[in-house]
Amino acid sequence: NIRCCLAYLNERFSRLKVMRWELGGVLPQEIQTNISEQERTTFRGYTKLLGSYNEQMGIDITRNLSPPKELDVNIRVLEDAGEIDTDTDDTVMLTKGSEHLVRRADVEQLIRRGLVQVLE
Repeated sequence: NIRCCLAYLNERFSRLKVMRWELGGVLPQEIQTNISEQERTTFRGYTKLLGSYNEQMGIDITRNLSPPKELDVNIRVLEDAGEIDTDTDDTVMLTKGSEHLVRRADVEQLIRRGLVQVLE
C-alpha cells in the first residue's frame, strides 16, 4: 500500500510541475484550494529552483515552450493584468478590454493563463 501512496504523491507532484511550466509561477485560485499546504510549499520550492537556474543561465527556459509562428501578436486583454515590462524596455498597461500589438514572448505566460486572447 505504501507503493500506491508514493505513486499517488508522485503523480500529483508531476501535475504541479506541468502546471508550473504551462501557467507560470502563480496557480489559479481553483487549483490552490484543492492542494495541500505541503504541495504549495513544494510548488514554491520548484518555482524557486527554476528561477535560480534561469538566473544562472541568463535565460528564462519556461518562456517559450514551442517556437512562435509570429514574433508580434495582436491581443485583447480579458482580465486586468497590470503593467508588463517588454524586452524592448517599454511598459504596457494591460487593462480589461484593451487591445495591443506586442511581442509574443512578452505575453506568452498571460496567454497560457487565459488573461489575454490572441486576435487573428
